Amino acid sequence: MIEENEVITLLLGIGTLTFVILNYAKLKELPNFQILITSFIIFLVGWNFTVFEGYFFPNLFNILEHICYLIGSILILFWLIKSYKKTEENK
Repeated sequence: MIEENEVITLLLGIGTLTFVILNYAKLKELPNFQILITSFIIFLVGWNFTVFEGYFFPNLFNILEHICYLIGSILILFWLIKSYKKTEENK
């Protein structure tokens, strides 16, 4: 069964992806932007898996969804640590 909040989250993620694509040149100025963009893409894949699990293979897509959230969260943490260290080096 598909829940409305999952579809809305996916649509908001796709809208954010459009923003990222349109502003890619500006985002490249962020420190370690590749890690940040990769984590966003992984979260977006997880949001897709959330919707897919309502249609077929619910257990498989639920596991894949949570694995994506775990990897995306670790990448965000890694990006924050690297960005913080870079800021400390510049002081």
